[in-house]
Amino acid sequence: MGRPRQRDNLPRQKRPPRFLPKNLPRQTSITTTTHSPKPHETRSRSLAITNSITKTSLPPCSPPSLTLNSTIRPILHTKPTKKRRPKNHNLTAIRSTTRMIHLITSRPITLSLEQRILLQLLRNNPHAHTAYFEPNSTNPTVTLETEQTNISQPQSALTDIGPITLNWKNNPQPQNLLLTLPSTQATSGDPNCYPAPVPLGCQIQPNGKNWVGTAGAPIQFHDTLGYRHWGFITNAHVSGLPKNERERRIHQPTDSKPPIGYTQIVAYPNPNSPNTLDLALIDSKINSHHKTDWQILQIGRPAPTWTNAAPGTKVLKYGRTTRLTRGQVTKTGVAAKISYGSFIATFVDLDLIETTERPFSQPGDSGSIILTQDKKQPTALLFAGSTSTTLAIPIRNIAKHVKISFAPN
Repeated sequence: MGRPRQRDNLPRQKRPPRFLPKNLPRQTSITTTTHSPKPHETRSRSLAITNSITKTSLPPCSPPSLTLNSTIRPILHTKPTKKRRPKNHNLTAIRSTTRMIHLITSRPITLSLEQRILLQLLRNNPHAHTAYFEPNSTNPTVTLETEQTNISQPQSALTDIGPITLNWKNNPQPQNLLLTLPSTQATSGDPNCYPAPVPLGCQIQPNGKNWVGTAGAPIQFHDTLGYRHWGFITNAHVSGLPKNERERRIHQPTDSKPPIGYTQIVAYPNPNSPNTLDLALIDSKINSHHKTDWQILQIGRPAPTWTNAAPGTKVLKYGRTTRLTRGQVTKTGVAAKISYGSFIATFVDLDLIETTERPFSQPGDSGSIILTQDKKQPTALLFAGSTSTTLAIPIRNIAKHVKISFAPN
């Protein structure tokens, strides 16, 4: 047996009642003795006081006041409250969906009969880079553009709709209008740095890349999970294909400045199949603040609804290099081979814009939005061209894959 416990000569302390009386007054004082309790007494007395307090029938808004003259203090345990989400919350801030990149590159497209014929003619004539139907011709006629002159050019071809007439036109090979740095054009155009909220049409650069492009227009869009974002539209070859969080940053005017958005949706062209998209959608909300404005430089706020362009539609755009230019849509439903430097991508259903004045677009204008001159309705997304023509992706092809709106609400 162990050594018997020595008892002190202190009087036995009267324990507080386990239950408080029902007729307890509103202000109650619980007093304990002033002597220091022993370790085995501290826990039992604290629990007793805890029970006497937690089991009182007083309303929670007027708890009893406790006057404790000893080191014994009641331990009150409350049930942890579950955190609630706000009712009108922005899921991008809570779920951090801005860290997710939605790729819609590999989605198959359905080709019409005319598009299949144009692709067939481009395959059968490798030196041709652009093809489109002539709408006002009596017989089915297709114009093929090439930059080569000293070759034999057939004047007709047999297709699925029968024989068609071929017209030939000399034009340079179209390419994406990216401005690679360093360049002599880097200081020309509009390389200015704008304070937030940044007006669009300005120069942008993805983090760590050696090129610049244009932030096209303000846009509201939903990602593939259904979450809504606000930001701006540009090309996938401007934003690039981000591999990590840092590469998703988009800066204005260069990556030496803080980011104004993060790449959210990318549709990059596929060199092995026909394409309709070269698209990047940027979420410009950073730290609960939108870094871009709902305005385009020298144009203002675009119309909330987009429209389809037809041959003869007068259009305008604001880009990083050529700034504000005006032109006219001359062809629609164009098929073209676009040079991306390391590969050639084939596109269908493009709009072709021409102008008799200075060039409508030059390298650095990739990502500009094209609008009608009268109502400022978005019609297409500029992405490629040559010294004489500009090629743009109709907004209707973007709306087939992504839910978009040019209205802020």
